[in-house]
Amino acid sequence: MSVIKSFFIALSMYSKIPVPHTEWKEEDMKFVFVFFPFVGVVIGAIELGWFYLCAQVEGIPDICKVFIAAAIPIAITGGIHVDGFMDTMDAFHSYREREKKL
Repeated sequence: MSVIKSFFIALSMYSKIPVPHTEWKEEDMKFVFVFFPFVGVVIGAIELGWFYLCAQVEGIPDICKVFIAAAIPIAITGGIHVDGFMDTMDAFHSYREREKKL
């Protein structure tokens, strides 16, 4: 049962997908790192579904396909990676000396 709880914990940490609430005990956290790639698989499956839908429905402009495809991972993860990217760009483009930037 702790393997299933680990999967739910991984999904709840790195996505906004609703999962059953589980208490985060140490024995349940043992396999969480194993399931981190599966969060990406879930996002990839949803992207694949979007591209399949676009292939079935004619008339969707290409720009719309691209914007929605770019927004899907941001919406699912809650923008966690975009936030990290923005923090990094903020540090790189500040007017501090090189040592403080790094």
